[in-house]
Order: sequence, then structure tokens, then C-alpha cells
Amino acid sequence: MRRPSALQYLAFAALASALAGCSDADALTKEESAEQTAPADPAPSAETPPDDQSSAEIKRTGSPALPPPDRADAPIESEARIISLNDVKRGERPACQINFTYPGYPTQEILWFDEACSALSPSFMDRAKLETADRWERIDEYGQMQIAKRTGGIVLYVEGQFTASVFPMDYNNAPMEVAVAD
Repeated sequence: MRRPSALQYLAFAALASALAGCSDADALTKEESAEQTAPADPAPSAETPPDDQSSAEIKRTGSPALPPPDRADAPIESEARIISLNDVKRGERPACQINFTYPGYPTQEILWFDEACSALSPSFMDRAKLETADRWERIDEYGQMQIAKRTGGIVLYVEGQFTASVFPMDYNNAPMEVAVAD
């Protein structure tokens, strides 16, 4: 019979130590377990105003990702339409606040930074119009799927002086920005 090598002894010792650590995990209370699995840096709350959101959340036009509406009583719209365009400021930055609806969703809001509303051309487009404008191929497969599946084949298209974006709905029922022109 062959004797185990020193390296094998070390491997067995490490395995035994790891298994002993696993059995201690069963003895943790729910609070201790939650503390060990909680992320070191919690995500910002949905109530964080756009001024305080990190630059990682800022999209190509500088629009922060807004959380989905949390009002259960929000009216669900039956048609796609632009409700309002309002020039606003977030800190020192000018922005255009665009309120719009998709069929089956409550009112949505996006911010388009550094341009006045009068300089924008928001509209709704379907795939044919986006293809005619050479924009459809700039939308990734996920965005194309969301347009077809979640908003009845139409999408909010916003064109500014320097760029253009579409805003399909994501799985969190929030508009996501997809840049389609630079």
C-alpha cells in the first residue's frame, strides 16, 4: 500500500478545514447570515434624486436611469403619446423632461441633459420608420426584442443636436436608453 505524500496531507487538511467551516454556517442566525451575504456597497435607493446618482448611471446623453413608477394606482395608458416637454435644471445642468406613455404602461419620464426641449424632436417610431432612418441596426438584439415584445412594436425616438436615442421598456418596466446616432 502506498503512503500519501505531504502534498496530499495538506490537501486533505484544507478540505477538512473547509468542511468544518461549512458546518459552522448552519449555526448562523438569520441576522448573521444576512450580514455576511449583504453587499459591501448597497445600491442607491430608488428615491435617490437624479442629481445624486453616480456617473456610471449616466447614459450617453447624460440621462440618469430613472426607476420605474412605484405607484400601484398609476393609470395605465391605452395609447403611445408624448404628454409634456418641460425645460428643467438638475443642479447646474439644463435638461428637457419628457413625459410620455406606452400602451399598457403608466406615464414614464426621461431627462435629456444639456439641450432645451425646443432643440429636440421626440416622436414614436416603429421598425419600418427606424429602418428608413438607418437607426434600427444600431439597436442591439435585446433592445429590438423589447420594442417588439413590450411596447407593441413602437418606441420613443428622441433626436437632439448631437445624438439620437430610443427608449424601449426593459424588464423592470422602465425606459432604457439606447443611443442610435452619435
